[in-house]
Amino acid sequence: MYLIDYHLVAGVGWGMIVVSFMVGIYYNMIIAWTLYYFFASMTKKLPWEFCNEWWNTPVCASVRGSVSGAAPGDLHGICALLYSIKERHEVAP
Repeated sequence: MYLIDYHLVAGVGWGMIVVSFMVGIYYNMIIAWTLYYFFASMTKKLPWEFCNEWWNTPVCASVRGSVSGAAPGDLHGICALLYSIKERHEVAP
């Protein structure tokens, strides 16, 4: 009467458990990183605000204090900084 041999598909349940466990770990890691950066962004000095950290690349540029006469939050100063970085790293044709 049954067309499927249940011994052949018995591993499907275990496979579903393993995949569910792996997806749960992946999801929890995303939530953990989100919470870490959420609470890290509420400090006075942000870890990624300046270029004197070990993880920065040689092309790192600080937005705050690196443009002469630009106040923090000044979009013109930030745009000028980004344009100067772009010019510095453009490849000549």
